[in-house]
Amino acid sequence: MLLEDELRNRGHKVFTAYDGSKGIELAKKHPEPDLILLDIMMPGINGFEVCRAIREDVLCPILFLSAKQSEADKIKGLNLGGDDYIAKPFGLRELMARVEANLRREKRSQYINAENKRTRLYFGQLHLDLRERTVRIDGKPIPLTRREYDIAELLALHAGQVFSREHIYERIRSE
Repeated sequence: MLLEDELRNRGHKVFTAYDGSKGIELAKKHPEPDLILLDIMMPGINGFEVCRAIREDVLCPILFLSAKQSEADKIKGLNLGGDDYIAKPFGLRELMARVEANLRREKRSQYINAENKRTRLYFGQLHLDLRERTVRIDGKPIPLTRREYDIAELLALHAGQVFSREHIYERIRSE
């Protein structure tokens, strides 16, 4: 609860699972979190298995928090797709620094990928796959015409930018 309070005080939205099954359920319900803190020794399904189950669908950083301090456990967690491994006991300030560092790294990565025309774009439950030219909402494919897809891609690649209808039409026509 201390971690939840600290994260909320820093402006983060927090979802909490007290066992592995609930963690997997939350990851499916909220597939695009900014970051996941994952304990290894949870009731039911352990953190390693949770990571394995969600890693293909969840692209955000996963930080393991664990009382398991062996090098083998750390390597296992990182090899399963974890981005960091923090052994207990740890200081709250160190954990928050690692959380913020991972979030900064992720933000830089998203910016670099956008500049290099990354192949997948995510906006909440809306996903665009630029290579496949597909759009999904909540994982369900949305049939779009070629022109509708082109408009969606243009807006996604320039998120936050305002375009007039005429400008959109000209951009789509010229491509």
